[in-house]
Amino acid sequence: MKQIWLLLSAVVLLLSGCGGGGGGTGGGSTSRTITGTIIEVGTGGPPNPGATVQLDSNTTTSDTGDGTFTIEAGSGSGEILVVYTPITASPVTFRYAFAAGSDDLDLGTLYVGPEKATVTGKVVNQADASGIPNATVTLAGHETTTSISGSFSIADVAYNSSLPGTFLGLEGRVSATGFFNTLFSPPSLPAAGAADVGNISLTADSGVTPPDNPYTIYGTITPPADADGTVVQLYQGATLVRQVRVGSSQQYGFWVDPGTYTLKFNNPTNGKSAPDQSVTLNTTSDQVRRDAALQ
Repeated sequence: MKQIWLLLSAVVLLLSGCGGGGGGTGGGSTSRTITGTIIEVGTGGPPNPGATVQLDSNTTTSDTGDGTFTIEAGSGSGEILVVYTPITASPVTFRYAFAAGSDDLDLGTLYVGPEKATVTGKVVNQADASGIPNATVTLAGHETTTSISGSFSIADVAYNSSLPGTFLGLEGRVSATGFFNTLFSPPSLPAAGAADVGNISLTADSGVTPPDNPYTIYGTITPPADADGTVVQLYQGATLVRQVRVGSSQQYGFWVDPGTYTLKFNNPTNGKSAPDQSVTLNTTSDQVRRDAALQ
């Protein structure tokens, strides 16, 4: 009888050892996958040898073919540490924060380089040039928010003074409640470790009141029943320069410098759109009308 009791006790202990405790990263927290792509800012390609990616006690190396990486994380917020070792220089570290959540997360493109620069600027309302507080600004894998005056500063932006061209091609994004998102790029190379992008203008996502002159591109959206809510976007090449939402007046307007632009028309409220139209402005006194009929 004693032998049977000892045997049952051993079984109970074995089963309890196989039970609770919960798997996952971070002592029982929900595990999720963090992915991203590491790009060397000078070459515009993946670093070779690959960069070392660290997250808590996990470590991996970015792929030398395309720069991608995958690493496991808990559900809390965290920080990716990327260690990049130039072939002829000392290692350089970059830190990229990410928010808490339970879903898998792609951090997008994270830039590294042998040097670092600070990028500054100010986000303003296109209508009156007033600063926009709490706007979100992202650049080269970093993210920050604007101050009460609309100013921002992003430190540790990757830079390579030997191959500076890619730095000017870095694409930043600005978003703020009540405004359309817009893109920007550094207009000049860093001087003394800093580059200022100046004012970045955002257009309100409601209303049709334009900023001051020069008045250059305008038009009317038809039919009237479909016009309200139409988003008109103005591109210069692949860069979104301005966008406005058309109201009940059916009219839109842009004030831009001379150049060649492309207009795109889409009404997300009813799914209707119009063909793209090209506009070329030769002087600031040009006024070009481009009406659009939604289909």
